[in-house]
Amino acid sequence: MTAQPKRTWTVEEYLDFERRSETKENYDRGKKSQYYRTIPSLQEYLLVSQDGQHIEHFIRHSEHQWLFSEIIDTDNVIHLSSIDCTLNMADVYHKVPPRAS
Repeated sequence: MTAQPKRTWTVEEYLDFERRSETKENYDRGKKSQYYRTIPSLQEYLLVSQDGQHIEHFIRHSEHQWLFSEIIDTDNVIHLSSIDCTLNMADVYHKVPPRAS
């Protein structure tokens, strides 16, 4: 019987999408968000609301500095520079009714 080589996996995460829920909002904004900011390769992450058309976009500028953008208008687009992709807000939420004012 031949020994199989041990495999080592390295994951470099550049972008993370997180669906935000009302019941876990404090955790998502607190400990989980704090954890994401410690991942050296993570360049941006999105908190996507499931109960209305609202996205929070965080972009790393330096080790301890992040830029925050809030997208609430379905006419807006989100450019994800870490993967060179543009998302249309209307496409993300095409089956979700607008948030009540």
